[in-house]
Parts: sequence; C-alpha cells; structure tokens
Amino acid sequence: MVTDRDPAVAGLLLAAGGSRRLGQPKQLLRLGDASLVARGAAMLAQVCGTVIVVTGAHAKAVEAALAGLRAVVVRNPEWRQGQGRSIACAMHAVPQDAAALLVLLCDQWRVTPACLETLVAAWRAAPERIVAARWADAFGPPVIFPARSFGSLARLRGPAGGKALLAAATDTLLVELPLAGYDIDAVSDLAQLHAAGPDGQSR
Repeated sequence: MVTDRDPAVAGLLLAAGGSRRLGQPKQLLRLGDASLVARGAAMLAQVCGTVIVVTGAHAKAVEAALAGLRAVVVRNPEWRQGQGRSIACAMHAVPQDAAALLVLLCDQWRVTPACLETLVAAWRAAPERIVAARWADAFGPPVIFPARSFGSLARLRGPAGGKALLAAATDTLLVELPLAGYDIDAVSDLAQLHAAGPDGQSR
C-alpha cells in the first residue's frame, strides 16, 4: 500500500524521553535488526519528504543509532519538559513549504509504513483537518497536523504534547489504526516486543 513519499508532508519522530519507568532507553530497544528509533525514522522516510528526529535523553547513543538514515536531528536540551517542548523545538526544522506534519512516537513499535500511508491518504482527502489514529476507546499519534496548526505546535510546552490541540479541535478526522495503541512504557510491556517478529507483528 505504501506509495512514493509525499514531499508536502514532513515527518517528526519524538525520541527525546528519559524512559524513567522502563529503566533503559526505549529508543534503543531492538525489533529485529533495528532499534526502535531507527525503525521509526526509516518508516517516516518512506512516506514523508523530510524526516526530523528530536533527541534529548541519551542523545549521543540515540543519534548514533540514526547513522546512515535520511533524518534531520534536532537535540532538545529541555527534554525533561516533555513532548510539547520537543515538538516546539523541532518546528524550526520543518520546511517552510511543508503542508503538514506527521508526528510519530518512537515506541509505537507496531505501527507500520502502511499505517502511516493510510493517515497520509486521509489527510490528502481533507488537507485542512487534523488526522489522528484511533484505537479502542482512545485516539492520538501518529497524527498529522496541517500547516494551519504549525504556529500552535511551535508554542507547545509540557508533557501533553499535541493532545491539547487534538482535544480543542472540533473537526479532527479519526482513522482506525489499532496497531497505534501499542507502545512501551514499563518493563511489563517488553514481553510482547520480544515475542514479535521483525515487522512488529506477532510470530
């Protein structure tokens, strides 16, 4: 399903967190032969014209894991302030002619390139709307913000990231993506990751 990457869409991978609950850098956990941060950046590169990765905690090791990938690295010295600050920090790297920004969390380990292309296709059909993944009774990243949201993204602060924009939007387009509901927060989440195949799906 994945098509040629869309030059109008910039991709942003959030990979700055300290993984406090996990006790080890989730960015460097491996799925198959790739670290989660490298996997996320490579997926965005398949569908986005520009890829931006925000680093912070464990920055040198995380950036080393990105070697050879098509990505612009933005280091957030204030990563402890949360995802909102990381998004704001990255906005200066978004190309001026970008029409949208696709935001992905590096620990969304079951998201596939096809999932991202599904979101991009939905955005192309409604380019002025925010497009977010929905799973079970929740919704959130991966999410596409149109250019009209860029000013608000640049002013974000705190741990909530873009959730405030999603909550305030009345016309967000929700796309069913059950795989977006899987992430890594605690040690108990590692069993599924270790049992999965290199594509992030169950063996």
